[in-house]
Amino acid sequence: MRTLLSATLAGGLLLTACSEPDQGAANNDGAQETSGAATSTPGTFPSDGPVGDRVQYYVTHLRPQLPMPINNSTVMDGVRRNGLEIELHYEVIDASVTRAQLQAWLADNAPPHTCDNAMTAQMVRDGASFRYTYSGGSLSQPVSLAVTRC
Repeated sequence: MRTLLSATLAGGLLLTACSEPDQGAANNDGAQETSGAATSTPGTFPSDGPVGDRVQYYVTHLRPQLPMPINNSTVMDGVRRNGLEIELHYEVIDASVTRAQLQAWLADNAPPHTCDNAMTAQMVRDGASFRYTYSGGSLSQPVSLAVTRC
């Protein structure tokens, strides 16, 4: 079942929020808007700017795409900023996914999937973190894992 779970949930771990800029995206999480790095162009990911600007850009550009079906088991339905932490929330819609399976899968896959992406790995090395939280389905309590090191 672990192989099936991996294939089913793999797409739900990490999305590049910066592929389609949306200048009109709202900042609904109360975080202060930032001006961006001097080397970034409006509408582009501030790849070498302050990590706080990169976190804000990631959240602001992913939010308008939600809810986003990831696969037959998962829908990404939330993203928010908590300081330098990006909190990604997924709704598990497949009742056959168990807590133990999801915990094992997250432990095995969240760090490499986050750290294999150059953009997110650099954000983590610069002090940001990514928290993946899954709820719904057969889960009586959410399952959450934070990636704080790459």
